[in-house]
Amino acid sequence: DENIEIEIIPSLLPGSEMRIKTPSDWEYAQLLIEDQIVDKIDFIANKKIMKTLDRDIIPVESIKGIKSSRENTDIWLNEILWDPSTAKLSLEVAGVPAGSKNYTISINNDNLWEVDLEYSLDIQYSDSAFHIDLSNYNEPIVLYYDMVEGSNRHTIEMFKLSSADLINLHRFPDGEKWNDTKKNTFGSENIDQRSVSDASLIPELFVLYQNYPNPFNSNTRISFDLLQDALLSLYVTDATGRVKTIFADKEFYNSGKYNFDWNAESFSTGVYFFTINTEVNGYLPVVFSRKMIYLK
Repeated sequence: DENIEIEIIPSLLPGSEMRIKTPSDWEYAQLLIEDQIVDKIDFIANKKIMKTLDRDIIPVESIKGIKSSRENTDIWLNEILWDPSTAKLSLEVAGVPAGSKNYTISINNDNLWEVDLEYSLDIQYSDSAFHIDLSNYNEPIVLYYDMVEGSNRHTIEMFKLSSADLINLHRFPDGEKWNDTKKNTFGSENIDQRSVSDASLIPELFVLYQNYPNPFNSNTRISFDLLQDALLSLYVTDATGRVKTIFADKEFYNSGKYNFDWNAESFSTGVYFFTINTEVNGYLPVVFSRKMIYLK
């Protein structure tokens, strides 16, 4: 594998742009900070694309600035599962149809699904599944979500399909940022699988939520629900396990909802972990950690 090292200088101003020219034969690029994979983007030959902060892959006329999300539409692609081992593609669209626009999902130039949702004042969900034989298509194989108005058609977002990489994403909350998921809810509201999973593993003690925002610049919030009175420790460590900040050290907390704000301005950029440790009489300590990414 080829790599390009980038030095993030301390004097770089917030909101500044760094441009890196990559070799033309690269199929994808991964962003690593201190050997931790932070993000990945698949390159699409002969296409100018951008990955938004919401993880949408969108077409652009020029690579300038950073967009937070895709173009806002009344119906959107809400969940996708591509399993190359079975060649099965499952999709869900959702939205509050206004009736004035149509949407089409295609692979390369072949229409796959003409989205048809009836006018409604409430959010609707529709899902469908397809068997995709990649050998029928020329590389790169790209899934397009297009908006159609009369004779005009333009792409809202896209996904690159390959025979090697699984895609399993949903928007949470519905219509918002793409998130990885291990459980699918095609045809219904997307739920926070991480919180559901965590709560099922440790239902008696706490639920530790992902910090917000993440990645973050300088400040982020750590939140958890404590379901029983307990002795509690909460601290932040770097990628090597060194403790950087201690919020609580075996202190008694009553059950309830708690928020802690962490300011990382005095620390270097990179991957950090926040960890909660709870102890209840008669039970072994329960420990749980989440990863967060600090980018200046």
